[in-house]
Amino acid sequence: MHGVGKDRYQVAGLVDPANNIIKIAGNLTYEVQRFTAAHELGHMVLHPGMSLHRDRPLTGEWSSSDKREREANHFAACFLAPEKLVRQAFEARFHTSTLHLDDTTAFYLVGCREMQDLLRSSTGSLEFARAVATAKAFGPGNCFKPLSELFGMSPTAMAIRLDELGLVENGRAIAA
Repeated sequence: MHGVGKDRYQVAGLVDPANNIIKIAGNLTYEVQRFTAAHELGHMVLHPGMSLHRDRPLTGEWSSSDKREREANHFAACFLAPEKLVRQAFEARFHTSTLHLDDTTAFYLVGCREMQDLLRSSTGSLEFARAVATAKAFGPGNCFKPLSELFGMSPTAMAIRLDELGLVENGRAIAA
């Protein structure tokens, strides 16, 4: 809980610049705590001296209209999932530099029962990227630790990172 005067409100994270301390709510998942800590570290590095907080855990698109929040989110994503390491892990799992959503890719990611739902996901949605971020296998005999777990990020945060790096394309293109 954080307070201003008599008002109290819950925040995911808080920067205390006077003491160089980042405080994180203890009731969040491990992945959200990690992202929030990295987000607040981003504020300390990019916006020194400002007492800022992250109002709520990351649950969807990074659509904040506040430039400082977008910058801190990007810092956190780069800090937790550096581009070079993400690309290496991605290519080791999927044996390509970019995955395109097609019938074969959908089948390998989610199986026969769910592939039609994935194929119907709207262009620009995170459904395909989230399926890639949480995939435990891709094709026969190719099992692995999901990227979201490897990088200690929520499926949504990892999906956004994959999308940012251009590793997933959910247009109906032919697999690379």
